[in-house]
Amino acid sequence: MSLFWDQLRFGLAALIVLFGPLCAGAAPDDVEAVPIQNPVNNNFFMNDDNFEANVFQPSGNAKQARIHIETKLKLQLNELNRICELNDAQKQKLKLAASSDMKRFFDEVEVVRKKFKAGKQDQNAWNQVWQEISPLQAKMAAGLFGDTSFFCKTIRKTLSEEQYSKYSAVIAERRRFRYKSSIETVITSFEDSVALNHTQHDAIVKLLLDETQPPAAFGQHDQQVVMYQLAKLPEAKLKAVLDERQWKQAQMQFNQYRGMEQFLIQNGLIPKEDVEVKVLKARVKRQVVRVNKPADAIQPENRIPDQPAP
Repeated sequence: MSLFWDQLRFGLAALIVLFGPLCAGAAPDDVEAVPIQNPVNNNFFMNDDNFEANVFQPSGNAKQARIHIETKLKLQLNELNRICELNDAQKQKLKLAASSDMKRFFDEVEVVRKKFKAGKQDQNAWNQVWQEISPLQAKMAAGLFGDTSFFCKTIRKTLSEEQYSKYSAVIAERRRFRYKSSIETVITSFEDSVALNHTQHDAIVKLLLDETQPPAAFGQHDQQVVMYQLAKLPEAKLKAVLDERQWKQAQMQFNQYRGMEQFLIQNGLIPKEDVEVKVLKARVKRQVVRVNKPADAIQPENRIPDQPAP
C-alpha cells in the first residue's frame, strides 16, 4: 500500500512539472484580472462629531457653540445698554448686525463641512480640510464680534458721539487691564530663560504697556503676541534695562518670535492700526529716500520733477 501512494505522489509531481508552464501561460480571458489599488488606511475615519469637536472648541458641537455665542452677545448688549442707555432702534440694529456675523460664521463652517464629508475616510483629504478648520477655531476663540465684525461696525455707526466715547473708554480700560495681566504672566515665564530682578521686571512691563497696544483679541496666543511685541521694542530702550549677558540671552528668545508677524496678522491678533502705521512709515521712508537721491543725466529717473505752479 505504501508503494502505491509513493507512485501516486511521483506521478502528480511529474504532471506539475510538465503542464505547470502551460497553466502559467493561460490567456488573459481565462483568468480574471485583479486591479491594483492604491493603499488605503482602513483604520482612518472621522465622523461628524470629530469635525464639530475640532471646529467648536471648547463647546464641542454646533448647538452648544451657538448657545455660548448667544450668551456672550446678550452680556455684551446688556453692557452696552448699561453704559450708553440704548434706545429700541439702536438695540434692533445691533441685534441684526450680530445675527449677520453669526450667519456668516456658520455658513463658513458648512462650506468646510461639505469638504470634510467628501473625504472623511481619506486622511490626506482630512489634512487639507484641517487647514480650513484652523481659521474657524481662531474665530471661535477670538469671538465673532471683534473689530472687523458687522456688530462692531454697527456700534460705531449707531451710537451717538457721546455714547461711543463712554463705551470706548470702558472697553479700552478693560483691554489694558487684560493686556497688563497677560504681560505679567508672559514676563514671569520669560524669566525662566532671562533672570530679572524686581526693578527690571517692572521696567519691561511698563515699556510694553507704554510702547505697544493690546492685541485685537485675547486667547490661546497671548504669549506669542506679548513676546512678539517685546521683541520689536526699540533696542536702545531694552538695553537700558538689561545688562549685556541678559541682552544676549533675550536675543535667543526674541529670534523665535520676530518671524511671527504674518501669523499674528492672519489671526487678527495685531491691532490693525499697528499694521497701517508700519506700512505708512515704510511708504514715507521710500519717498524720503527718493527725494534725497541726486538728480543727474545718467539716472534721469532720479531727477525731481518740477512742481506745478500754485
